[in-house]
Amino acid sequence: MHLESHPPFFSNLRFTFINTSRVGTAVQGVAAAELALQNSLWYCKDRNSMRALSGTKDESRIADPIIWHPAVRAMLLTMKAYAEGGRSMVRLDNFHTTLVLLVRGAL
Repeated sequence: MHLESHPPFFSNLRFTFINTSRVGTAVQGVAAAELALQNSLWYCKDRNSMRALSGTKDESRIADPIIWHPAVRAMLLTMKAYAEGGRSMVRLDNFHTTLVLLVRGAL
């Protein structure tokens, strides 16, 4: 069987393959964003730098963790929004893919 004899069929397979690759790349991006958030959160809780603006958080330490600083919190919340938004988009894509497969009778 030659590829030229059934171009629509093979074209459909090619597009399915490319779209599946795109979803896989998106999932890898979401995983990288989530890992970056978790590592940043750990670092901000561990790293000390001067006292917090809202007052001393821990008297036993010379300085407070940088997570208490407003700019650091804003950056962490931005990272969290991107990570959760990406996770939601991947979940929504999974939901729509499942719906299409159910309608086609493939599941």
